[in-house]
Amino acid sequence: ENFCLIFIGRMRCIIILGLFLATHLAAQSILDKAAQELKDGHPAEAATLLRTSLAQNSKDARVWNVLGVAEAEQSHLKEAEGAFRTALRLDGRLLAANENLGLLLFRRANYAGASRYLDAAVRAGSENPAVRFNLAVAYLRSGQSTLARKQFLALEPESESSPVYWEERGTAELAERNVQAATSSFDRAIELAPTHPGALNGAAMAAEASHQLDKAIALMVRARQAAPNDVPTLVNYGRICLERDLDDDALDALTAAHTSAPQNNQALYLLAGAHLALEHYSQAHELLIEYSRRVPDYPTTYYALGWIDAKLNNPKLAREEFAHCLKLNPKFQDAAFELAELDLEDGNLDAAEAGFRRVLALNPSHAKAEAGLGDVLSKRGSVDQAELFYEQALRLQPNWGAAHYKLAMLLFRKHNNERAERERALAEELNKKEYLDGRTRLKIITPETTGQSFH
Repeated sequence: ENFCLIFIGRMRCIIILGLFLATHLAAQSILDKAAQELKDGHPAEAATLLRTSLAQNSKDARVWNVLGVAEAEQSHLKEAEGAFRTALRLDGRLLAANENLGLLLFRRANYAGASRYLDAAVRAGSENPAVRFNLAVAYLRSGQSTLARKQFLALEPESESSPVYWEERGTAELAERNVQAATSSFDRAIELAPTHPGALNGAAMAAEASHQLDKAIALMVRARQAAPNDVPTLVNYGRICLERDLDDDALDALTAAHTSAPQNNQALYLLAGAHLALEHYSQAHELLIEYSRRVPDYPTTYYALGWIDAKLNNPKLAREEFAHCLKLNPKFQDAAFELAELDLEDGNLDAAEAGFRRVLALNPSHAKAEAGLGDVLSKRGSVDQAELFYEQALRLQPNWGAAHYKLAMLLFRKHNNERAERERALAEELNKKEYLDGRTRLKIITPETTGQSFH
């Protein structure tokens, strides 16, 4: 009897094993047929075969993975992602599914997700060069520049003849603030592809980071000649021209960029900056209003709007913009200063004093706030105290003509005419030099320089 039970048990195992092998062979046959359909360029037929197989057995991770490939070949990216994720739920170690999902997420610009699955594939032993390279780029695009550079360095032996490799590596090195290494990488990319705009743009940014603005401009001129309609090149060219006070050139490039890509927020913002530098206040205001609609949480936009409103003699609107700037960033010292200036103009001396002191609490070296306190005390008749604040402002900014003039007028009130005349003469000389050096303009910094994005 025991023998019979053992025999029956063995027979049952053999039957189950036979059924498993039959199912496995059937699935393999379907996979082979689907692979042939994909090879022949018939992804829809492959998907039909695979779905028929899954109707019989929905637990085969390999079938789900190939179905994801068939869907991706038809640009059904949502369905492809679902198939790859199902494959990995069934078998999280399936190498091909990790590779495919990682590459798909990369294609969809989900770089954080892509890096997770591509990293899993590499750890599982993937030898696919595209997987390893895209992992490095995914790290870079998702803000993981240290991991990106490490991965790029490991890829050098097999990628040293690729200009794209050196361009991306240079970008990672620049993100790591290793300007010397970045310069070397971009130079290598340009050596391999002399007219590639991405490499020229990267080299220009490296030159800018090392304060070589003339070199940066020269590189951007080459980039623009190589790709006159390339929007990133136009934007970068315009940005560097603004830094170099080449405002007409900046306006030309940024107008072209905004016309070609009106949805590009960086082009929109910098174009506003170009108009502002050229004192086209109405145009700058209109563009900044549009930018604030798209990106409502960037404080510098509202500071610039308030500054323009003050220039256009709209103090009420200016107050609202400066206040909103400070609501978004309570430490925005220049917005606090402008509000204090408006209070001073309105004769609200207590509020003005509190505002200037708030600025100095944020930045004890703010020369204009020191002079502002001097103005408050001067209006109150406390001329000796006011003189101390003007002198402190000049210690912080010795060549500021306006502060020398304020001090001169105060000294005349104190009947210290000889010193007052010297201060007034110095003020006139400094103001003339400032006029000859160029207009005093507001520079609006871009979100990328403050660690924020353009969304």
